Amino acid sequence: MIDVHDLSYEAAGHLLLDGVSTTAEDGAVLGIIGPNGAGKSTLLRLLYRAIEQSTGTVVVDGRDLRTCRRREIAQRMAVVPQRGEAQVPLTVRESVALGRLSRRGLRHFGDAADARVVREAIARVGLADKAERLLPELSGGEVQRVLIARAIAQQATHVLLDEPTNHLDIRHQFEVMDLVRGLGATCVIVLHDLNLAARYCDRLLLLHEGRIRAKGSPAEVLEPGLLSEVYQVRAQALRVGGRLHLLFENPADPAAAAPGPEHS
Repeated sequence: MIDVHDLSYEAAGHLLLDGVSTTAEDGAVLGIIGPNGAGKSTLLRLLYRAIEQSTGTVVVDGRDLRTCRRREIAQRMAVVPQRGEAQVPLTVRESVALGRLSRRGLRHFGDAADARVVREAIARVGLADKAERLLPELSGGEVQRVLIARAIAQQATHVLLDEPTNHLDIRHQFEVMDLVRGLGATCVIVLHDLNLAARYCDRLLLLHEGRIRAKGSPAEVLEPGLLSEVYQVRAQALRVGGRLHLLFENPADPAAAAPGPEHS
C-alpha cells in the first residue's frame, strides 16, 4: 500500500503540487489523470523519490520513504518510464536483466537464478522469441512490454508507470494495459486517455493546477461537468455494453453545441 499525505512540491519558486493526499491500495490500479501541467508526473516522481517533496509524507507498506535507502525503494517499487530507452543498444534480455540489480546486487547479478527470472518475465509479456533482439529494432508496443518485463523481473510489490500507452496504436494500448492489470501488484499509472482510465483503473485521482479536483471510482471522477471544466472541452458520458465511454468535442466548434443522440 502507498499512502500519500499532504504532499507538496515547489521548484524555482513555483508550487507545482499542493497538499495532495491519496492511497493506492494493495493489488489495485490507481490512475492519475489531468491536463498537461497538472502535476501528474511530478507526483509520480515524488512517489519513488526521484525528487524530494517540500512538505508531506509518502509511506510505503508502513515505511516513510524518507527513511528508506535507494536500493530498498527499488526493491519495493518498480518504475516503468515513458518510452525513452528505445534507442539504447541493449537486447531485450539485457534490458530486462537490469531489473535484477536491486534484488541481487553486482555479486550475484546474472547468475542462473537471475537468468530464470528474466526468462520467465520475458515470456510473460510475450517476447520470448525476441529475447536477443535489440531495443531499436522493436516497435513502440514491444519496447513498453520490455519495460514491463523489467518491472516483473524486479519482483517489486508496487509498479509506477508514466504514460505507458503514449504514442501507441489502439491495439498496443490495450495489450500494455492488459499486462498492467495482470501484474497483481499495486499499480500507480499516469494516463492521458480517459477511456483507458475508465476501463482499467480501480480508482482515479484527478489533478488540476497541482491540486486534487476529484478522487474516487472512475464513475465518480469521470463526471462530464467536471471534465468539461477541467479540460476545457465539451464532455459526454455514455454506457455501451455496460462500460463507461467518454466523448469529447471542442466547445468552439458550433456543431459541438448541437445535442447528440442518446445511448445506453
